[in-house]
Amino acid sequence: MSANVTSPVDVKPSGHPESSLKPRVFALAVLAALLTGIAWLGRGIYYAVVDAWMVPITLSPDNDQVLQINVKLNEQIVQRNKLQADIERIDADLRGIDAAIARLRTIESSGVEAIRWTASATRAQSKAVAERMRGLGEQKRLLAGMLARQKLIADNARRNAEAGLLARQELDREAQVLDQLELAISQNARDMQDSRMQGAQFLATQAVLRDAMNGDSKRGGVGILPEIVAGEERAVRLDLELIRLEAERRSLVSQRGISVEALGRMEEMFRQLKARPLYRAIEAKTDVAFVPYTQLPHVRAGAPVVACTWALFDCRIVGRIAEVLPGEVVAQDPWSNVERGQYAILDLNDREAAKEKVLRARSMR
Repeated sequence: MSANVTSPVDVKPSGHPESSLKPRVFALAVLAALLTGIAWLGRGIYYAVVDAWMVPITLSPDNDQVLQINVKLNEQIVQRNKLQADIERIDADLRGIDAAIARLRTIESSGVEAIRWTASATRAQSKAVAERMRGLGEQKRLLAGMLARQKLIADNARRNAEAGLLARQELDREAQVLDQLELAISQNARDMQDSRMQGAQFLATQAVLRDAMNGDSKRGGVGILPEIVAGEERAVRLDLELIRLEAERRSLVSQRGISVEALGRMEEMFRQLKARPLYRAIEAKTDVAFVPYTQLPHVRAGAPVVACTWALFDCRIVGRIAEVLPGEVVAQDPWSNVERGQYAILDLNDREAAKEKVLRARSMR
């Protein structure tokens, strides 16, 4: 036999399709997985760049900072209550002073009215004295005429008695009538003198009262009534008391203005404190996050809060931004640097996320 005859065992099949398909499928799967991983990694890097990074903080009533601000807040509340009590006390004092001033003004005007009434009564009495003087003058004239006639009658009676034409009793009766007329004239003169004195006194009183009502302190030689002196002393005391009360009122008004201004500043401070997360943490736990100013433009109320593993892996939404608080704070940023920024209130549906070192706020652009 020839030596070049081939055995069936040595023959190899060529061009079989199954032997070349598996490596291709595996290569395509690896390529797809690689592309998917690159896309996923690129997406994670993109969100890591555009998201806002922030540091979560859980504030509770037993936190040291919260306890300190609670103590300070209680001190401020006590101070505010004192200011409110001072304002109420000052208002009560002002009402009392106003009532006292009104009463003193009434008493002061009543003193003037009393002088006016006395002046009116004095004028009436002076007119009555003048009328009495006129009556006494008329009485004097009549008595003088009667006395002249009675003297003639008495002389005739004496001559008739000497001639024996008239009884002695008749002569004595006429002499008695003459004496009575002379007594009446003497009484009339005395009454006229008393009336003149009363008239002069009333005129002097009228002059003094007129000067008192006109506020004229120059009395001349007339002098001053004791009642006016007592009234002026009372008026001086009233003026001094009014001056004291008005000065005290001005002082109280000034104190009230200062207290009201201080209370207004304190109320404004309370309003600002109530917006702080530390104040909210006094009553209940509050989840907040420190957002540096460099990250703040991307943080808005309602933005999703994202927690990731190693900053890129297993990212998931754990809550929302409830509110961005006004006011600047200084704290450590996500890269452990001390920076300036603001607090944001977090509404977390996964409370464990507050324990993360870093959270991210997803941009809502």
